[in-house]
Amino acid sequence: MRHKVAGKQLSRNTAHRRAMRRNMARSLFQHEAIKTTEVKAKELRGFAERMITLAKSGTLHARRQVISEMGDGIMADDDGNILDLSVVQKLFDEIAPRYATRNGGYTRIIHLSERRIGDAGTQVLLQLVEADSKSSSGDGSSKRQRRAAKRIEAAKVEESDQAAKVEQSANETPAEEAPQSAEAEDKPAERNELGDVCREEHDQLRRPCLTAAIVIEREGMKTDESCVFCKIAAGKIPAAKVIEDESSIAFLDIGPLAKGHVLLIPREHFVTLDEMTGESAGRMLLHLPSLVHAVKQVTGCAGVNVLQNNGRVANQVVQHVHFHIIPRNEGDAFGFNWPAGSYRPGEVEMLLEKLQKALPEVR
Repeated sequence: MRHKVAGKQLSRNTAHRRAMRRNMARSLFQHEAIKTTEVKAKELRGFAERMITLAKSGTLHARRQVISEMGDGIMADDDGNILDLSVVQKLFDEIAPRYATRNGGYTRIIHLSERRIGDAGTQVLLQLVEADSKSSSGDGSSKRQRRAAKRIEAAKVEESDQAAKVEQSANETPAEEAPQSAEAEDKPAERNELGDVCREEHDQLRRPCLTAAIVIEREGMKTDESCVFCKIAAGKIPAAKVIEDESSIAFLDIGPLAKGHVLLIPREHFVTLDEMTGESAGRMLLHLPSLVHAVKQVTGCAGVNVLQNNGRVANQVVQHVHFHIIPRNEGDAFGFNWPAGSYRPGEVEMLLEKLQKALPEVR
């Protein structure tokens, strides 16, 4: 008897059914419409709408929840060219803002007249509501696309204005600025009492990012207008900052794995650690021992994990270099799956030689 057991089995075991649901959801968000059987569409509909509702919050915690439930995947255009946009990015940056004022009902099912070959199953078209709506101007672009184009254009104008200001200030005599710079060097990095913050300051994280990344140079430092960490470094998004200096920032994670979970990031935009120079990485990592000491002293934890992920396959959610300082205690919910392997005879020597040859010069 299947009392109080929701959903259809679809003639598949649990793992197969969940994998199929994840793949269909990613296809739906990528193409905004898929053709499938009626039973599968009804099973997918609730899951897809729940992912959109999570994405509407726009928080880092919601992004992690979506990736945990649905996974992520790369996107390609009709010619097979890989796009610089993942499915989860499209869901958070394009699809979710479209339904900001809509409370549910993000999808619709349209019955098709043709039947599936083989079992004559009923086929339907599952699509996102308003996915096919075009603007009345007749240019084939939607209101959402026009608004995104305006935001990108405004960012470009702001970039050019700030570049002009930097160039103008560089041409001026720096005599008056010398005392201020000397004073700034003597001033220690600002510190906040760890944990003495109000989480309500982070409401602005719910704002959607730009639909396209705009990486620019400002005052000799590379930034990305669509990166949430670059916005925190620029002061556009509030954060509970533990340490802040000219090269790096440490702040409390808004979706902590434990109380006192701290993130350490460079001010300049680097996607992965191998993009950084040894000098820039060294300046940032100077704060790591003191952060670990402060986290242990304030939280009273039994241990600390220092984690750093590079690439989406390594579970890097925000594409900006960052270190996690995570307090650990006996019996906490956080854990690792570490299937240790082994080397064959001679494999260590061969791998060691290749690694030593591949090492770049210290920059």
